[in-house]
Amino acid sequence: MSTKKILEFIRKQKQISEIEVLSTSPESGYYCSSASDGSLTNDEKELNIPPLVIATFKRILSKFTSGVTASTFYEEYYKECGYEMDPSLWGIRSPTEVFYSLPSIFLIIPPEKGETDHLLYDVNDCPKEVIDKLNNLKLREQEKDLNSNSQVDAKLEIDVYKILHLNEKVTITNFAELYRNLTGKQITPEYFGFQTFAQFFMQLRSKIAVNFDGYTLRFNESGFQLWIINDCIRSKMLPTAKFFINFPADVALPGEKLKTIQISEDFIAIENENNDSKWKMVQITAADDFSKIFLQLKENESDYASFSDRFQQFFASANNKTCIPKQFLVKGFVCAVRPAGDYYWYRAVIRKVHSDDEVTVNLVDFGYRERVQSNLLRFIPRRFIDFEVQAIRVSLHDIQAIDSKTNAASLLEYSTPEIWLHCLFYPKTNNIHAVILKHVTDDGCVNINDDLIKKQLATRSKPMV
Repeated sequence: MSTKKILEFIRKQKQISEIEVLSTSPESGYYCSSASDGSLTNDEKELNIPPLVIATFKRILSKFTSGVTASTFYEEYYKECGYEMDPSLWGIRSPTEVFYSLPSIFLIIPPEKGETDHLLYDVNDCPKEVIDKLNNLKLREQEKDLNSNSQVDAKLEIDVYKILHLNEKVTITNFAELYRNLTGKQITPEYFGFQTFAQFFMQLRSKIAVNFDGYTLRFNESGFQLWIINDCIRSKMLPTAKFFINFPADVALPGEKLKTIQISEDFIAIENENNDSKWKMVQITAADDFSKIFLQLKENESDYASFSDRFQQFFASANNKTCIPKQFLVKGFVCAVRPAGDYYWYRAVIRKVHSDDEVTVNLVDFGYRERVQSNLLRFIPRRFIDFEVQAIRVSLHDIQAIDSKTNAASLLEYSTPEIWLHCLFYPKTNNIHAVILKHVTDDGCVNINDDLIKKQLATRSKPMV
């Protein structure tokens, strides 16, 4: 055999021994310790290495079940034969090329960074952890060399997710059949721009929400959930989203927002002018502190009562047994909730997700928050999100709490479901109106802002002009 032919053969053997992938072995994408029965292949026989030498190689390997370095192997060969190994006798330039040219005998671990010696094992008696290590080395090497311009597009991504969703186990062995069952197309790795399915899966895991361990393809659960939320739900790819998640057709989805009430400029107070005609009737529905108060307008009372009746009737008659899937449990998601122990359904927005089982929601028409079990949440039909949010967040004009311990409980004393207050809105600061509140009765008028100062619960935030 000529030197050129020997080198070509060795390169070929290197490729086959180091990357046994689907294109050459349908059952595996990695090394397998049972790949050889101990006999030489026809190509190996062409090297004309004497049978006695082959027997010596095998005998040396049998002494080192935990592997042997190449340098120790040379020493053992000298002890066995009484002379040094001379690969040139067989037309090969170096001992290392001898090892690579006999894949039915040697399994080779390349030197790690900073080392120079190969580690040799009997291919038929190699520990599983060594095989796993070599597979990982080759997978990392393949990942560096993958073609970044391969056909990994949006449609393929969806098809792969569907295959994973429909099948219990997806591997490099059954992927082609599963793909054909789903799409009707007969495919090979070359169809996607790769030589092997192992390479194809390596590329997939760097581009879409999948994990690949060298043989099996699985969902990357966190990445897939983000894909469902961002690519399918927020981008309104509803047919695709419904393939993976069961939800009604015409409902609010993550990313959709409720409308808010806007106070007309005609009713916004102007400093140092007569604002008597600009007062509105309001009710306090919630208050955290003097800068975070929620009001409802009396002028909207009738419309909201009518809306609430329709809202309650819908959820009383609807099939509400299906809980909201975890993919929708994201901050800002508009939904409906009936808190434990309550008889009414409320429009809500998720403010914090504590777990798949528990969230904090803001009951938007009243302004207060509740921590609830996520199985109490329901999808809200889109027709119920067009009605404006009734709770208006405000702060008290020109006053601030005496200290951080002062809470807003004192404010709620001024307003009950039977009591409406007079309210004057000032221009927004940081998107929040400041207000002056008055409680007017037949016996007189109480300016609530001033009354809080008299009770030493608040102080002026700036000098009076």
